[in-house]
Amino acid sequence: MYITCNRRGRMDWHVVGRTWLSCVPFFLLALAFLSTDAAESGPKQRFANQPSPQTAVIGSTVVLPCRIINKVGQLQWTRDDFGLGNERELYAFKRYSMIGSDEEGDYSLRISPVTLEDDSYFQCQVTGWRGIPGVRSQTAKLTVYVPPEPPEITQGPVVTTTAGAGVQLTCISKGGKPAAEIQWLDGPGREVTEGIEYSTELMADEHRRNAKSTLSFLASREHHNTVFTCTASNPALHQPFRTQVRLEVSYPPEVTITHDQDGYMEGQTATLTCSASANPSVMTYRWYRNGQLVEGNNSTQLVVTKVTRDSNLEDITCEVSNEVGTSRKITRLSIHYGPSFRVPPSDQYAEVGENVTLSCQVDSMPDPTIVWINQQTQTVAGTGSELRVSVSRASVGVYQCIAKVEGFPEISDTVGVFLKGPPQVRSERIQWGKMGETVLVECLITSASTRSVTVTWTHNGQEVDLEEGRFEVTEDVTAQGLRHTLMVHKAQAKDFGPYNCSVQNAYGSDVFEIILNKKKTLPLLFIFCGVTGGIVFLLVAAVVVIMCAKRSAAKQKDAKTGGGLPEKTVALQMTDQNSTANESDLKVELDQRTGSSMSNKDADLDGWGGGEKESEQPATPTYLTSTNSYLYPETFTGIPLKINGHLNSNGGGLSYGNYADHSTVAATTQQQNQQQQQQQQQQQQQQQQQQQQQQQQQQKQPSSPSSGYLLSGNNIAPGGGVGVGAGSFTHTPPGLVTTSQHSLYPGYSEYDAGRDAPDGVHGFSPGYNNGFTNHSFKASSGTLPLSLHVNSRGNGGVTANTTATIPRLGIPVDHSQYIVPPRTQVLQGALATHV
Repeated sequence: MYITCNRRGRMDWHVVGRTWLSCVPFFLLALAFLSTDAAESGPKQRFANQPSPQTAVIGSTVVLPCRIINKVGQLQWTRDDFGLGNERELYAFKRYSMIGSDEEGDYSLRISPVTLEDDSYFQCQVTGWRGIPGVRSQTAKLTVYVPPEPPEITQGPVVTTTAGAGVQLTCISKGGKPAAEIQWLDGPGREVTEGIEYSTELMADEHRRNAKSTLSFLASREHHNTVFTCTASNPALHQPFRTQVRLEVSYPPEVTITHDQDGYMEGQTATLTCSASANPSVMTYRWYRNGQLVEGNNSTQLVVTKVTRDSNLEDITCEVSNEVGTSRKITRLSIHYGPSFRVPPSDQYAEVGENVTLSCQVDSMPDPTIVWINQQTQTVAGTGSELRVSVSRASVGVYQCIAKVEGFPEISDTVGVFLKGPPQVRSERIQWGKMGETVLVECLITSASTRSVTVTWTHNGQEVDLEEGRFEVTEDVTAQGLRHTLMVHKAQAKDFGPYNCSVQNAYGSDVFEIILNKKKTLPLLFIFCGVTGGIVFLLVAAVVVIMCAKRSAAKQKDAKTGGGLPEKTVALQMTDQNSTANESDLKVELDQRTGSSMSNKDADLDGWGGGEKESEQPATPTYLTSTNSYLYPETFTGIPLKINGHLNSNGGGLSYGNYADHSTVAATTQQQNQQQQQQQQQQQQQQQQQQQQQQQQQQKQPSSPSSGYLLSGNNIAPGGGVGVGAGSFTHTPPGLVTTSQHSLYPGYSEYDAGRDAPDGVHGFSPGYNNGFTNHSFKASSGTLPLSLHVNSRGNGGVTANTTATIPRLGIPVDHSQYIVPPRTQVLQGALATHV
């Protein structure tokens, strides 16, 4: 370095390669000169604007400011302390120039374009003159930025790996000044901060640097198809450079198992589905139950039919494989079932003051809710599977464990807390039972532990043999203790008497005698008879009321309609079997007050009218020995037959017995008829004697009863008899029964001899008795014939041999009895005879 002095005394600094020591004398001289000028100078030079540190991107333009006031010396810019020149046009540095005006003292340095060599320290200097000192600005650092090259991932745009393997991604950005800042972003765009290694390297120009960033991690299935982004940035870039890499990860299946419902009831079918995702996606499936392979099932579903509580918490495994590897997933079946006791609760016995723990172990799914009830106080003693009890005389007794599971019936059991001591037996001393039924003999046992007692039954000093089959024992735990019952099936006489109930436990024994007595059944029979009699009485009363109501209604109907029956003539031809010359015909005229004719149904039922019904042959009566009478079919209309050859049983009087409907008797079998005919011969003699007695009694009577009727040749009048030739006879009108006839009807005690029958009997009106007059009968001692001729005016007076219907009650008959058809009503003036 050396100093050159120009004519004006100003100094220029040049690097010439010489030692600066050679200028020491001149330097000392110059200082003396400057100090002399300063003493003689005017205003000092100063900077109005100095350069400051700046940055610039390579290739850009930058201006370093420098403005000086009171400038008297020479001004120049230095770069790294090397003078650039004092002319505004710096010819040696074509990219440099000083801009501004001298008048303003502006000597700013303009650099265009900026290059890396401009990355230096710049200073603006002014020399002194005539005693005015020179000045230097502050040093300004110009920093030049160089953008990096776009980043590059050395592994390429696609990286293939396997789950679980280590992955390294390297991103390089070259030539940056400063070195590029490299950043990694994952698929969603989040910055990756872990597993990154960053480094830079200075390039040969000693200005730029290469940057490298390496991202390291373990690949997983989540990284499959993930795109990682590498960004490079520095101050020279407005937007960072980007490059990407896609990661393809091969991974084994990831397995999940789903159930078709949250839980299963016993008996239901469970369906499990296995789902898996893998790369590659070609997979095979296998199922295992409790570690055992389910053969033949390579599908994605497993069906378990009719699950039971034994299947609860059973391990179900789905195994899925691909070329990368094999994965498994395990699940458990959840079978819901009701509560049940794992172990029956056991009684506890202790001394007063001791503590006992009652245990109630219940198996259920889901877990049960357990409540303890003190049966002595009927209060809740606690909850949970265990109950701690401090033993006292108040706390001893029976506790009930109740287990509840929603959706299932609750279960309960009892456990006792007892004081240590021998058992006690209590019972009813006298107990009762019935022969042939199941008899119960009971005793009540109080013991420290009802489950540890031994009960023995003896009868008449002999132990009861429970294996015999007729004997059975039952036990029932109650709040008072253990009720022990001996059941005796189909009790016999030998089973009654004394029984002993003997009880023994670990602390002693006790016995109690019970007397088993037989119950009397007689009072029950009385009660049954009373109830039956009451029912019968009510039924009879109801029947009577109904019959009375019907009769009353019939009387009212007759009064309104005047009989309402068609007018018919009934001819009774009475012919003696021993005489054919004497005949007597009886006609009964019936007037139809309300209609002109009867219906065919009525005609058929009553036996009136002509036609085919009237031309049918009469049916034959059946003799009944049980009642000494004939059973007449519905179609029979003739005069009643003889009994034992006799028809005159009342001295010639005509009586009209009480008839009833015996339609049920019509079903008498042929075997019964044969038996009756066999008995007939045995009873003939008895019946003849009876008829003779009746004839004798009638002959002793001077006349008929006062309410009877006497028949003469021309009339019949109430209250007395009129002779009809030598053959006069007494006639009892319909509805009346003579004393002799009354003896033949023991079942009809309400009809006294000689009294009027109730209204409506046989369909006759009570008015018939008073109007039965002025009718002529031919005197005859002959008997009535067995035919009844019916003349109907409604059918043109045709006479048919068809007989009217006769009531079906078998009664004793003789020649003085005659039949009037049902539903007919004999009215006043309707009876006529002719010779």
